[in-house]
Parts: sequence; structure tokens; C-alpha cells
Amino acid sequence: MQLYNLIRFGLRENFRIPIAFFFNIIFSILFLIIFMTMIGNIPLGFGDLHFIDKYFMIVLILGIGPIAFVSLATGISAFKNDGVIERYMLFGISPLKFIMSQIIVHMIIAYIQLTIVYLISLVFYSISTPSFIAVLSFLFQYTLVLFTCLLMGALLGIITTKSPQAQIIGMTIMFFSFFLGGAFGEMKNPSDIITKIIEFYPFAFLGTYLFETWSLIDILDVKMVLITSVHIIVFGGLLIAFSKAKITKDNAWILNENNSVAKF
Repeated sequence: MQLYNLIRFGLRENFRIPIAFFFNIIFSILFLIIFMTMIGNIPLGFGDLHFIDKYFMIVLILGIGPIAFVSLATGISAFKNDGVIERYMLFGISPLKFIMSQIIVHMIIAYIQLTIVYLISLVFYSISTPSFIAVLSFLFQYTLVLFTCLLMGALLGIITTKSPQAQIIGMTIMFFSFFLGGAFGEMKNPSDIITKIIEFYPFAFLGTYLFETWSLIDILDVKMVLITSVHIIVFGGLLIAFSKAKITKDNAWILNENNSVAKF
């Protein structure tokens, strides 16, 4: 019941704040409409696929970025530094439970955004829809990458000492991720370092692999699943480790349950 109430409160807060609603929902939809209007739904040259089938994946990249690296990271940092999480602890709500509720809230927001973008793409641009198995594989891979990014955003919110700091770092990570993921156009002759980062950074290859699934080129990319799973284990472990410490708004050194000191 505690987790349910935390999720309900988090959803209400995110949809009540105009700036959060804009970047979590409207931001990606605007890009979809603007670029489809500018470029048009041109054929891609193979099968019945058109530009919307490719750009739909780019819009998902543009949608996950603000949700994970800005909204979630800034929100957790603000809750921590304003003493909100510390007050919840007085009612027996652990920091990990609160942080997980925020991750679930932003995951629900991402699914709402995905649904709206798909419906607009279907109604106005006639996006193709693959087989049921391909759709399930698509959602599975999308969820893996989304969860990875949310863990990264939550961790950023925990380790930053000020919410503006989390916002600046989060936006830097977001735009760098956009660059790697091809949201600003495909890179020509990238350096070896950039190529390696793209190969092992889930967000960077999200658009390519999801498009291959959507267009029935490759139903499931096992390498992507393995890489994202490793990221989830690493960032999830770090998140659990940091959340074991008691969180105070002034980040003071205090004793945790094991009588050892910890600090964010």
C-alpha cells in the first residue's frame, strides 16, 4: 500500500507541474509533428516502410532522455536535498522504496508517452505495425533500455548534492545520448572511441535495434539484451548500495543500521 500511494502521488505531481508535463509528454510529440511536416512520410526504399517507421524510434529516444536524465534525476535530487526522503523515513518508508516508486512513476510516464506517440503515428502517418511477436519483442527491448536509463537517472539524483547540479549533468548526458543515438542525424565515419561507446551504450543503439525489430529484420537482438542486462545489474547494484545509507538534506555523515557511516 505504501508503494502504491507513493506511485499515485508521484504521477499526480508530475502531471500537475506544467514544465514536467511538457518535457515528459509534449516534447517528443512536438518533434514528431515538426519533422514529419518538414520531411514528409517518404518511402524508405524497402518493403512498405516509410519515414515514420524509422523516425518513430528517434522520437522514443527523444522521449526517454528528458524522463530519465532530467525529470527523474532532478526530482530525486530535490527530494533528497529538501529533506523529503528523510521525512518519509520517519514513517518507515525506506529510501530504496521511495526511489523505486519514482522509477516506476517515470516508467509509467514513458509508456504513456509511447502510447500517445504510436497513436499519433498510426492515425496521422499510417505507421506500419509488425506481428504480435515482433511487438512483444519491441516492448521487451524498449523496457530494458528504459529501465537502464531510469537507473542511471536515479543514481545521478542520489549522488548529486544540489538539484541544479543534477539538472545540468543530466541534460549533458541527455544531449550526448541524443548525439550517440542518432537523434541529430546519422554520424559519418565516427572515431573508434565513439563506435565503441555506441556499441556498448544501450541508449545509443536503441533506435537501430528497435527499428530492426519493428521492420522484422531481426526480431530479437541477443547482444542488446545481454549488454542492457549487464548495465541493469551494475547500476541497480550501485543504486541499492547508495540507498542503504540514510539520506539527509544536508548530506551529513550519520550512522546507518549497521552502525557504519555513510554519506551521499
